[in-house]
Amino acid sequence: MKKALFVKCKLYNVKWKFTSIFLSFSFFFIVSCYSHVGSSLSPEVKTANIATIANLTPFNPRLSQDFTIALQDRFDQRTQLSLVNSADAHIKIEGEITSFNYAPTSITSTNGTESGSQNRLTINVTIRYENKIDPDKSFDKTFSDFADASANLSIEEAQGQLLDEITKRLIDQIFNAIVADW
Repeated sequence: MKKALFVKCKLYNVKWKFTSIFLSFSFFFIVSCYSHVGSSLSPEVKTANIATIANLTPFNPRLSQDFTIALQDRFDQRTQLSLVNSADAHIKIEGEITSFNYAPTSITSTNGTESGSQNRLTINVTIRYENKIDPDKSFDKTFSDFADASANLSIEEAQGQLLDEITKRLIDQIFNAIVADW
């Protein structure tokens, strides 16, 4: 009986090791293929030039720099493109932040007095994307996103709460339009 139990445990350990090795190889295979799955970029596209996204609004002077760095980071982390400062890059991304609007979205009435209960921060970014390998993929589009905050917050306080969220979603939209062809 002891011998049968020992053989059974040994077989269990072998099965467990085989399963672990198989799952590890499967995981690494899937991860290594990730950057190519769902990409509409041609395999010939190797370099990208992402110019500074200018802020044409009078709000938040750091927005241009922060937005540009976040966009560059997204392409650097999620694609195999080399970011270059060269006019002969395979793809070129440039644009500007064209609108930064903080306005009431809902009005409440208390004792005959109307006041805003929420404000909405909306940001529009115009992007010009040039694909020198596949020019049909090039575009000039405006991307927009917003988030709501309590009307009790000043524009500076609302920016502190909402700007990262809006920027991330805008970058998702831009990245998907270029890489996933959405």
